[in-house]
Amino acid sequence: MITLLLAAVAAALFGAGMAWLSHRLVHRDKVPDTGPAIGTAAGAVASFFIFTIAFMTVTATASLGAARQGTYAEAGAISDLYMATHDLAEPQRGELREELADYTRRIISDEWPALAAGHQDFPTREAAYQLALRVNAAAAQPQTPAHTAADLHDSMHGVMGHRRDRLAQAQEGLPYPLIFFLVGTSVLTILFLVLMGWPRGRRGTVAISVIGVLFAFGIWLVLQINHPYGGSVHVDPTAYQQALDRIDFLKQLG
Repeated sequence: MITLLLAAVAAALFGAGMAWLSHRLVHRDKVPDTGPAIGTAAGAVASFFIFTIAFMTVTATASLGAARQGTYAEAGAISDLYMATHDLAEPQRGELREELADYTRRIISDEWPALAAGHQDFPTREAAYQLALRVNAAAAQPQTPAHTAADLHDSMHGVMGHRRDRLAQAQEGLPYPLIFFLVGTSVLTILFLVLMGWPRGRRGTVAISVIGVLFAFGIWLVLQINHPYGGSVHVDPTAYQQALDRIDFLKQLG
């Protein structure tokens, strides 16, 4: 919120400053009238800005939705793996279930803050691979029923596959040249508007300031949803907490 306020104030001051400067320098010196040409340029640049920000917003929102769906798919695979251990003999069944629950807690407490910071949590990654080795070893034992071994393989494959997708999504984001393009087009639009002969007085200054604020808000909004795990609008680990709740419920059922 503080970042938004600072951006809005800076954009308003920029717009007002450009309006004042244009009246002081450009129109005072009787620069030849190029209003239609500048108006056409301003419309073209503003159209590029609107198109680009719409594209970036839709792309970032779609990425955010895909990341959220991926977390629920991964959490569902974790629950499936827990249930797939039902026919294993003790103490192996209890050990695998406890290891799976511990891995899920690591995702919430350790890996999620790391993803928000833009990197992996290596102890959690190691725990995932250790869990996969333990599950595969349990499935390969002669006393493990064939249907249980198949369920273990399928569930573990789902857990690791969704995990890889999540880690890949954590590295996604719109390229920063597009962000710079947005900033540049917004600045050019305001410049063209003031060069067209923006109305003098308080109304004109307020109007150009509001336009600057709207441009700044659009850019700020894109930045907030640009990263599925690190922005102000981000995916939270609710799905994994629900998986832990299901594990606790299944544990009570035995």
